[in-house]
Amino acid sequence: MLLDGTAREAALAFPKSSNVAATVALAGLGFDNTEVRVIADPAVSSNIHTIDAEGAFGSFSFRIEGLPLPDNPRSSSLTAMSILREIRNFGSAIGYDAALSARVIRLTHKQHRRISARG
Repeated sequence: MLLDGTAREAALAFPKSSNVAATVALAGLGFDNTEVRVIADPAVSSNIHTIDAEGAFGSFSFRIEGLPLPDNPRSSSLTAMSILREIRNFGSAIGYDAALSARVIRLTHKQHRRISARG
């Protein structure tokens, strides 16, 4: 285990790989009240996030397992798809028609691949 602490500690110690912890902290109890464990296992070939929450509502748990992009193993396909989905959502919110939205998504995907290839 590399870290057993808060989301703030994870973000400061591992700023390039704590985006899910930061997102959960921002959506929930904050950086100082969100507990995070960072584990490095060389036998695992994917990036795994397990999110557990409990409160007056009950509890839930889910797991995200992202496979690395072939051109950039430091990022995952899930990240690329999330970015594209957000662009599509933004496009529909401001009234892009479906054809224009599709063109924006294709262009962005190509740009992402080019940026990823440069590292």
